[in-house]
Amino acid sequence: MANAERARPQRRTQAVAGVGVTPVLTTILLALLPLATLLGGVDAQYSPDPPAGTVPTSFLCAWRQYALEYGSSLRPDVHDYLSDALQLEHFCSSGSEDKARRPAHARESGAFPPRLPSPGSVEASYYVSWSGGSDSNSGTDAQHPVHSVAHAVQLSRAGKKPAVVYLMEGTHYVRETIQLGAADSEVTFQNYGGAEAWLSG
Repeated sequence: MANAERARPQRRTQAVAGVGVTPVLTTILLALLPLATLLGGVDAQYSPDPPAGTVPTSFLCAWRQYALEYGSSLRPDVHDYLSDALQLEHFCSSGSEDKARRPAHARESGAFPPRLPSPGSVEASYYVSWSGGSDSNSGTDAQHPVHSVAHAVQLSRAGKKPAVVYLMEGTHYVRETIQLGAADSEVTFQNYGGAEAWLSG
């Protein structure tokens, strides 16, 4: 009987320790982790190019392939750029599998530049060509485009709605921020006839 009485507290102590000690240790560890990170003892950020031998090369290639596949499903037009950014040629250099090869340029699939349908019903159209336009032109036809996007925005605000602003081939430099608001809600901006048009600024 005496042995049974002595055994009960021991079992209770073990049970309490089994429930209580683990959460306490976990809390302490979680509290110390940020401190260790601040002191430089823990590298909490995964580097895209870790020291050789610290991460299996198969993993470095595999996660990039998955990232490329997912990113391309969201934006097929930037498939090629994603491949370069993820450095697939470097990390998947076997060349024995199609996935390891640099993908064909997006232009080959017709995804870029985008060929957008013309807006349905518009009251006015404006054309912009940085290289061949002039802000003294009317901008209302492709033969007489304006020079700057900013000027096309001014024309569209003063003109009829709905309207479309066509960006012709080339790079269109924006020297100052163009703020679009409620007055521009019925204006569509798009490339002209599938041209490769870029905004830079």
